[in-house]
Amino acid sequence: IQKKAMAKNFEYMKHSFKPTLITFIPIIFIFGWLAAHFAYEPIYPGEEYTITATLGNQTEGTVELIPDATSMVVGERLQPVAPTVTWKLQSQEGSHFLQVKQGEQTVSKKVLITKELQYEEKQTSFPHSTISTVTINYRPLKPLGDLSFFGWRPEWLGIYILTSIVFSLVLRKLFKLH
Repeated sequence: IQKKAMAKNFEYMKHSFKPTLITFIPIIFIFGWLAAHFAYEPIYPGEEYTITATLGNQTEGTVELIPDATSMVVGERLQPVAPTVTWKLQSQEGSHFLQVKQGEQTVSKKVLITKELQYEEKQTSFPHSTISTVTINYRPLKPLGDLSFFGWRPEWLGIYILTSIVFSLVLRKLFKLH
């Protein structure tokens, strides 16, 4: 009886593999693209945000942020946690170039302030500078907003898992694989 059950289970697995494979390939591309292009919330005009500079080996001297004309530093720089320095800023709508300076080295980071779902690259590396990276500290985008399932707020991977289960069930019905 166990041999017959194993043969039936293998046959069932072969039938269920086809709709799983059909749904997996397109959905993994769709949700991969979504996770890459809609990972963070934009920075809105007038909203406070933070920018962090990570220093390389030479951490001597002061590090300062030089904002453009339409950006302003809110308060003093936040408490440094070696080897990083963080500033809180507020900017008007548009593209802004913020400069971080340490000693003679100056690096520039572009920040986009907009009402649309767009943002600049989160982190920029500077391999030949005493400042190794400058990072905009975006908030992660919650695709479903405040909607939660028993306290769980799914991100793109969770949405992928939920939709793949639903699409798999639908395709099984369409292919009459019960």
